[in-house]
Amino acid sequence: MKRIRRVVTGLLNGKAVVASDVEVPEVSLALAGGVTTVRLCGAAIPPAVPNAGDLTPLPKFSPPPGGYHFSIFSVPPLSEVVAAGPPADIEKARDALESEVPGLLELMDPDVPGMHATTSIDFVVVLSGAITLELDSGAATVLHAGDTLVQNGVRHRWLNHGTERAWIAAVVLGAERATQEHLRLE
Repeated sequence: MKRIRRVVTGLLNGKAVVASDVEVPEVSLALAGGVTTVRLCGAAIPPAVPNAGDLTPLPKFSPPPGGYHFSIFSVPPLSEVVAAGPPADIEKARDALESEVPGLLELMDPDVPGMHATTSIDFVVVLSGAITLELDSGAATVLHAGDTLVQNGVRHRWLNHGTERAWIAAVVLGAERATQEHLRLE
């Protein structure tokens, strides 16, 4: 498993310092079709800066308005997902997913594997490989290393039609869910 280095700055006695420098482990999510994640930081409330560099407990996967989280995740090729099949113990896999990424399971569409929507704006960059963003309308867009996405709280899923694991970084900012009368229909 991969470990990602996380360096955090802070303020001590009026001077900028490196408050922490640690490796954060990658977590494999059996119920998520081989997706792995490295949850780096986040909070349920807006941050105030400068601060000492102390990290707060991570919020649920879809943070509340003003909350955020930063993570890196990977998506295996679909051929690996199909070959692996479902986990042997579904309940154990559900518990592990809820423990590692609280709130993700409740967002998932049980009829369309991987399809979900958060109440957030997500800033995404593909770090390596290629990944297909599929929307609930059926629209699909392939993103390659270096491509970015601003995902505005719509139903989507990630599919890897390639031959190598795709790595993606995401900053997720909690938002308010707009009502239908606020949406621009064209």
